[in-house]
Formats: sequence, structure tokens, C-alpha cells
Amino acid sequence: MGSVHGCQKGESEKGDKAMYKLAMLSDLSLHYCPGFDTSELITKQLETYDKSSNENEDLILKPDVEE
Repeated sequence: MGSVHGCQKGESEKGDKAMYKLAMLSDLSLHYCPGFDTSELITKQLETYDKSSNENEDLILKPDVEE
């Protein structure tokens, strides 16, 4: 297996600086997925969660079962 040091695609130094800035945020998300394609996927998934929670708001906010 060959060495990859210095052979990474893209701008690794720029990526390192971005990751450091993210780590220093006071409201850092629990999950971070770098990359344009993953950002689109995460955004679509969040929109799906939002739509689902709005459609089922009564079940989410009032989970008590009537007896």
C-alpha cells in the first residue's frame, strides 16, 4: 500500500482549515458531512424529516393514548 501523504485530491490545507473552523463553532452540529454531494443529501433528508414531523405533529406532540 503506497503513501497518500501529499497526494490527496482537492485542497487538503483548505479542508483542514475549514474543519478547524467548524470545530471551533459554539453550536457545532453533531454530524458534519463534508462535500457538495453529501450536503445535498443531508438537506433533502432534513426536508423529509420536516415534512414528516409537520404531517404527524399531533402524534409527536400529543403521544398520550386515550383510554
